Amino acid sequence: MIPNNSLLLSISECAEALRVSKSFLYALAKAGVLPTVRIGHRLLVRRSDVQRFIQVGAPDARVRQLWLVKS
Repeated sequence: MIPNNSLLLSISECAEALRVSKSFLYALAKAGVLPTVRIGHRLLVRRSDVQRFIQVGAPDARVRQLWLVKS
């Protein structure tokens, strides 16, 4: 369960919320499609960026390319 009051989500929490794999999220972050914050060794995602990603979506071509690379 993801805490409602957290400002930052771990990659695992974000993957659970979006129902995608952690490796896909890492690929989105590396491609610059999903903004991340690094604190120490942890890669975190702002809750607001996840919500924006859901509402606006990502550029289709970039996500499609990531899916093709991961397949």
